[in-house]
Amino acid sequence: MKKVLALGLTALVLITSLLVGCSGTPKAPVSKQLDLDKLITENMTLDQVNALMKPALKDSYVLYQATTASLNAAGSWAVKVPEGGFAAGKTGDYQVIYFNPEKGKTEYYAIFFKANVYIGKAWFNGSNGILMQNVLQGKKIATDTTTTTTTK
Repeated sequence: MKKVLALGLTALVLITSLLVGCSGTPKAPVSKQLDLDKLITENMTLDQVNALMKPALKDSYVLYQATTASLNAAGSWAVKVPEGGFAAGKTGDYQVIYFNPEKGKTEYYAIFFKANVYIGKAWFNGSNGILMQNVLQGKKIATDTTTTTTTK
């Protein structure tokens, strides 16, 4: 009985170790937004974040410029962009890497930078994702431009 119990316990520990190893931190460069989200750390630069991505993932985002971008106490991002957006070649004080949902997903993903240094990231549901995208493009929004984020 002790041998069976010891064997069962050993098998359980081994399986648990394998599962933990499989769900750990991904290795850069990555091809999925969720994997990228796990790799981004404080004070990373825009170039360092780009280095974490495979070329196909880099090609799937749009880099927007913004006048301001801040996370408020309620957990929502407030972003301001001049009406019509920034002219080509012009830069703002803030940058936002913005991803549309990946195939089979519904959430938009954004990474926020101030002077090209990481300040935050967020996942947006469908309607808030579209609202944020419109704000980043400089489209006139009739309502408050604060959008709610979700965390993974």
